[in-house]
Amino acid sequence: MGVDRPRDARPDQQALEAAAAWAARVGASGDDPAVLAGLQAWRRADPRHDAAWRLAAEAWALGGSVRPAPRAVGRRRVVLGAAAAASAAALAVGLDLPVTLRSDHRTAIGERRSLALANGHTLHLNTDTAIALAEGEVLRVDLLRGEVLAEATDSRHPLQLRSPAVSAAVAGGAVALRLGGAADATVTATAGRIAAWVPAPSRAERMLGAGQQVDVVAGAFSSARPVAAETATAWRRGRLVVQDWPLERLVAELDRYHHGRIFLRSGAGSGRRVEGVFDIDDPLSAIPVLERAFGLTATRLTRLVTILHG
Repeated sequence: MGVDRPRDARPDQQALEAAAAWAARVGASGDDPAVLAGLQAWRRADPRHDAAWRLAAEAWALGGSVRPAPRAVGRRRVVLGAAAAASAAALAVGLDLPVTLRSDHRTAIGERRSLALANGHTLHLNTDTAIALAEGEVLRVDLLRGEVLAEATDSRHPLQLRSPAVSAAVAGGAVALRLGGAADATVTATAGRIAAWVPAPSRAERMLGAGQQVDVVAGAFSSARPVAAETATAWRRGRLVVQDWPLERLVAELDRYHHGRIFLRSGAGSGRRVEGVFDIDDPLSAIPVLERAFGLTATRLTRLVTILHG
């Protein structure tokens, strides 16, 4: 006589890894009926299998490389779009060939690098950053991806930071520019005074003093807000300083430094806010802290993907 398993059984690591393998197999088969039948049989064999499949589908949907799968038990599923990309989609870090070809200097995920240039100019590149240089009377630094801190200590030799969203000029000071995140771009004056402007059609301009920061969204500047330079550039010391952030923002930022993916399941962070200092050289070290603080559970889907859920 069989024993019914509880329908809310949590998937174990073996089931999660099997779900990842099934996703790759289905993607490779082009929806072969025999493969799909095998998947459905595997899911029905144990509630832990079905739970693992649901987590796998959600993780890859969040990763952005998904396509609709055949209907199963009256519900729509999503699976990884290409088989061999099970780990590639989990990483969601493809080769951006145009940026690679244009850039003079790049950092990998989790890497930071400093460049000492002529005329007292120093550039500090954060994780997953690419820049191109155009030297002349004014050094022009094109930020193609990521985040850079530019220091121009000699006021006789200005420096320009440029990007599609916003540009900034500094002489005798320092400016940080980040693309993406909560805005199209974020500009921070960490020393001296800087001028920032957005391209046509707006062509809006803004002057910032040391310790001021603005976002740029759809060609418009936000109001300036105060920020400590030590906080804004804590990444240079391998730290992420968090002050009253939504949990979703923290997880997204940790994911930025991780050689894999870290996801927060939909609804798991609603209304939760965080303060603290985190180690960006080991972003996964924050996961147990968040589990204890918010009663969350971290599920590993292969060695590349971590899902935080309630």
